[in-house]
Amino acid sequence: MWWSRVSTCALSLTFVLGALGCGSSGFDGQNNDDALTMSFIAFSGEGIDQQDSIGSTSAEVDVCPTICDFGEGGIFGDETFEAFTQTSANALFVNNGFADILLDQYTVSIPGSGIPPRTVHTAALLIGGRCSNSPTQHCSLDNDCSIAGILGTCNQTQTAVEILLFDFTDKQLIASGPKGDRMCPGVDMQGNPTPGNIIPQTLQTNVTFSGSDESGKRFTVKTGLVAGFFDANNCGSTGQNP
Repeated sequence: MWWSRVSTCALSLTFVLGALGCGSSGFDGQNNDDALTMSFIAFSGEGIDQQDSIGSTSAEVDVCPTICDFGEGGIFGDETFEAFTQTSANALFVNNGFADILLDQYTVSIPGSGIPPRTVHTAALLIGGRCSNSPTQHCSLDNDCSIAGILGTCNQTQTAVEILLFDFTDKQLIASGPKGDRMCPGVDMQGNPTPGNIIPQTLQTNVTFSGSDESGKRFTVKTGLVAGFFDANNCGSTGQNP
């Protein structure tokens, strides 16, 4: 059965309250019939413990693990590095449909970067409409909530799905540049600091989400954000988006 594919963790998703501005995704294809039902609202970094910063349509991404303290003994000593993380984001959705949707995969692509698209399989439940006068009654319109002669309202819930935008490999490839001739700051074999030659970049990042409801109908929604990649110094930082 369709419900058997929903994992326990998918049923315990965090619900994010309040409306966020959508802005421009920069990725054609958002305004289609699928997106009217499986409606993407915005990206958010709220509650994610990481150094990178996520906005509704933008991201600021550190691509180099900075050495905070060289300690003693150079490269063979006890250097201290900043907290260097992969980049995750919450994708905020509202399911305006009657049936729940199982979001089962997403694909991240970075055009012009030379990095191949990365598809991730997941299991996140996007709850459909529920009647105010009967929490188990599915609905898409208020008219669906006429129960025992009492008309309720059809309520839709915003759902946050955590996705991996950029992994460590993505960061390394973006940092090295299209010719592979860029390097992060570090130390040479004698333990002396080397400055590196990282150039900040701004790249469009596209994300395609796909899921299906219990009838088997599939929904595909395209969105994206603009990401700035650079060598940030997060020494002493406890993370962004608490």
